[in-house]
Amino acid sequence: MVSVLQSVLLSGFCYLLPEIAWKFCVLLNSAESLRKLCDLGFEYENILEKYSYDWNNILETLFLIKKFGFNDEDLKVFLYKNPTTLMEDSGTTTISVIVFLMKFGASFDDISSMFKQFPQINVRFFQSNLKNSYHFLLAIEMNDDDIAYMIRNHSVILGSCILKTVKTLLYGLKAGEKRLCDTIIENPQELKNWVLGKKLKALPKLKNESSEKKIRFLLNLGFIENSDEIRKALKLFRGNRGELQERFDFLVKAGLSREDVAEMVKLAPSVLNQTKEVIEMKIDYLVNGLGYNVSSLVAYPAFLSYSIQKIKFRFAMYNWLVDRGMNPNLALSTVLASSDRIFIRDKVNRDPEGMIVWDKFKKLFFPE
Repeated sequence: MVSVLQSVLLSGFCYLLPEIAWKFCVLLNSAESLRKLCDLGFEYENILEKYSYDWNNILETLFLIKKFGFNDEDLKVFLYKNPTTLMEDSGTTTISVIVFLMKFGASFDDISSMFKQFPQINVRFFQSNLKNSYHFLLAIEMNDDDIAYMIRNHSVILGSCILKTVKTLLYGLKAGEKRLCDTIIENPQELKNWVLGKKLKALPKLKNESSEKKIRFLLNLGFIENSDEIRKALKLFRGNRGELQERFDFLVKAGLSREDVAEMVKLAPSVLNQTKEVIEMKIDYLVNGLGYNVSSLVAYPAFLSYSIQKIKFRFAMYNWLVDRGMNPNLALSTVLASSDRIFIRDKVNRDPEGMIVWDKFKKLFFPE
């Protein structure tokens, strides 16, 4: 055991914490090793000798946390406040939290920010709260992209809150599920008022927002006044006129003509319901991840309305089927538009191993 860890430390870990790395390795599983962990911010009661630890996992977790922007002093302070990030299940729980965030598209900066704001609670409680919050967002029917946005950008809030049940909140806040979704997206801090033990106050009544500016925006795109198209768009739009214009302009800057984007909005108004950052992420994946030209969005703008998890899931399956001999030139709509049932019937079940791979990818992209 020691020789393996020595090689790990000497091959890449010593430079991270040079003042303790060698001695920590040599004295591993001894009383001295516990003192060395204390030098990083632990107290003896956090490292009870009666427990057994997987020291390989602990070192891997320590190395991983260090990679997310911690210098030695930062790491010492972090571990002093949050010892369970290393010692709970020998770091396995912390790694599971990182993997969970990454499955929703969390970047290096997102995860670094999470660690630097990590609440002083047991990491296992944090993981449990985070997953329960995810199921809460599903229960109020928040759309997939907004859920992913919340998990990437507000994981600290979600991991800190033990939320009341949806039924309790709907009754106590005197609001419907859509109002809850809108409130959370607009002000995620509001979740802290919806935790167990806090008294609920009904949400304030919404003022009727004039749609005149949105109508003018649509008329400028070539919509016909009082048409079914304009009524459909107004019903589907989320965001104010300025946000809609910003998203429209971004699509033009991405390489599409103003006329093409206007036609896309007529075909699928919901493409403007997503933030500029989400649109940018999906276009980047379309072009650099899947190899399609940005102009393919003109024929199938609904691509931008799918969650990134759904897109990656379907194309992972599609690419596997192509490697097994399926037609490699399917249009975006052919890969994405059909329901799971039809996609399985028409494509997956044609390969004897198709359903096994389908289930594997589903677990990968849609974690429980």
